[in-house]
Amino acid sequence: MKNYSPKITACCLVCNEERWIWYSIMSVLDFVDEILVWDTGSADKTSEIIKSIKSSKIKFREVGIVDAQTFTQMRNQMLSEVKTDWILILDGDEIWTDEATHESKLLMNSNANYLINTYFNLLGDVYHFQNENAGRYKIKSWSGHISIRLVNKESIFGLHFANPYGSEGLVNGQGVLLQNDEELKTVLVKEKYLHATHLKRSTNNQAMMRKQKYKYELGNNFPKDFNYPKVFYIPGPQNPWKPRNLSFVFHSCWQTPLRYLKRLFV
Repeated sequence: MKNYSPKITACCLVCNEERWIWYSIMSVLDFVDEILVWDTGSADKTSEIIKSIKSSKIKFREVGIVDAQTFTQMRNQMLSEVKTDWILILDGDEIWTDEATHESKLLMNSNANYLINTYFNLLGDVYHFQNENAGRYKIKSWSGHISIRLVNKESIFGLHFANPYGSEGLVNGQGVLLQNDEELKTVLVKEKYLHATHLKRSTNNQAMMRKQKYKYELGNNFPKDFNYPKVFYIPGPQNPWKPRNLSFVFHSCWQTPLRYLKRLFV
């Protein structure tokens, strides 16, 4: 196992993420060496919030509205501007814990080509999360709420994004998805980050090129001793601790059993 301090560039392409973008960026600010944050035509306060974060690590750019095809092109343009060995694919609704960034950095010393990160899918508020059996992603021998977020760019020849938004993925020079390339080495990061994709993300109900995926489901309670991301305790532009309301609980009470039944047959 090689022992070095990896250099990391975060790539964050956003649109209408005012609710969580501050927490997302702040949660990895000490973890990465640079953050490329490009806004694709937000109609809320996303750009204003990003500009309010005073850090020389942040390279902000407003690139205009994109469609499904140009979204992937923009991903590749960002990738071409990365000068570090490692990249972090960061979404504006992902908030990282210290435990997740710490374990990830340790595993970068394992000669892996990329890491598989795990996450909690939040439901209703930051106090509840989705059952693991709801996670449908499968990468090699792992499945559940998992994603490829950290990739050693220099170790994969021809690394780029392929396919339009919604089905885009990282591929090698031969066009093979990383998860399907059996020659690549990967390891699982067990410490989880938080994913707020099913929570309200903006006053504007459009996230990228699709409507927000607000989901009514009761979920599980986080344990009382759970270590939330430290950025939740720093005064920010939004209050992350706002609990779900009675309307959400009412709708979730009848929708949750239906979702559980559906998962049994899918």
